[in-house]
Amino acid sequence: YTYYTSGMKNHKLSKDGSVQKTVYGLLKNQLFASTNDWYTYRTSDGQKGTIVRTDGYSGTKSVKLVKMDASSEEGICQDVTLQPGTYTLSAYMKTAEFNDENNSGKGAGLAILHANQKQTLGERYIDYATDEEVDNGWERLSLTFQLEQEESVKVFAGIFGMKGTLYVSGVQL
Repeated sequence: YTYYTSGMKNHKLSKDGSVQKTVYGLLKNQLFASTNDWYTYRTSDGQKGTIVRTDGYSGTKSVKLVKMDASSEEGICQDVTLQPGTYTLSAYMKTAEFNDENNSGKGAGLAILHANQKQTLGERYIDYATDEEVDNGWERLSLTFQLEQEESVKVFAGIFGMKGTLYVSGVQL
């Protein structure tokens, strides 16, 4: 942006730019305004259940999951059909009363569950009770993955190999 210079018009825009790529929300009910579109899911036996809502990140709602069995993987899911391409799944997560009695080295995290039973797992897990003094205990996790062809997948945010309480809010894809 430039100001008056001899022989030029006032207030001329000299450059424009873009902050980042446009994001399209591919999930329904990302802030859990209702209990529709999401369900609990246990990967070991495919059992589905209803979700429980509570207060979430930054004035939104969240889902609360209490997991009592350290040997299973349990979380919340939404089914979505995606075209070929690269995607990033992210969510705010808060944990409490975490116990890694099996020394699994895992914890709360994100995953993509494919129809062929394959899982694309996030690189980072929260394996501790998050600190309420920092952002009220909320931490953001993300998972970038690629699909070679159109595929129906389950978007999964849950607890892997541990016991504890997990809160999930603001899920984006």
